[in-house]
Amino acid sequence: MRYNKICIMVPTYKRSKTSLPVFIDSALATATLKNICFSFCVNKKDTETIDYLSQRDWDYGTEWEIIYEDLIQPNLAYYFNKMYDETKFDSSGTCVSMFGDDMVFKTYGWDEKFLNTINNYNGIGVFWADDNYIAHDQLCVNLVVTRKMVEATKHRFMCDLFHADMIDTIWMEVGKLTNTGHYLNDVIIQHNHSTKKPGEEWDETFMRLRPIQIQANSKGNQAMGRTYSVIVAGILNTGVSGATWDK
Repeated sequence: MRYNKICIMVPTYKRSKTSLPVFIDSALATATLKNICFSFCVNKKDTETIDYLSQRDWDYGTEWEIIYEDLIQPNLAYYFNKMYDETKFDSSGTCVSMFGDDMVFKTYGWDEKFLNTINNYNGIGVFWADDNYIAHDQLCVNLVVTRKMVEATKHRFMCDLFHADMIDTIWMEVGKLTNTGHYLNDVIIQHNHSTKKPGEEWDETFMRLRPIQIQANSKGNQAMGRTYSVIVAGILNTGVSGATWDK
């Protein structure tokens, strides 16, 4: 199996006049078009974002789609799982991912670096880049994995016990426990997180998500997340998929 494409998966809400265009433009400016495609998860009532994506002057040959959701409260795990399940870019050679609409691709050729590393490890592993903020090698706040890896876990792409945060922590722990975490320190995908700004400058999107983030990071949920990670890592380490897992 040769992995030849990354589906850039991103939930987005009412940021079509702020960070979303920067996110898209930076991805296109730093990658080879044939190596990437976009899957956007958008609320049905967010006509501002839907109109922006539909009317945008896309580069010729750009592949993209909208996956619609209709939740009242945000649920990041649900969004990513919905994209994973419903995307038309679902070939086994296309990697899945976790990105935020407040990120900026800074490294030219980031797509090639990811794909080369993923192919070097036969699609096995948790792959992420430097966020140029506070996570760096400590947390995969951006993430690229293969469907082979997800399917081998015998679990959903994102743990649906948590509606925010913890989902990246779980993938990070799985990578550690299986010794399959791969940090691309020469690739910068800058995270312009709202916490860089004073509270009075936080936008509607972040304010909508913030209470759920706080709840997800409770001590009880952190313990639940660790347990979940151990279970998933145990499945991978027993090789139930038939794959050979590096220890």
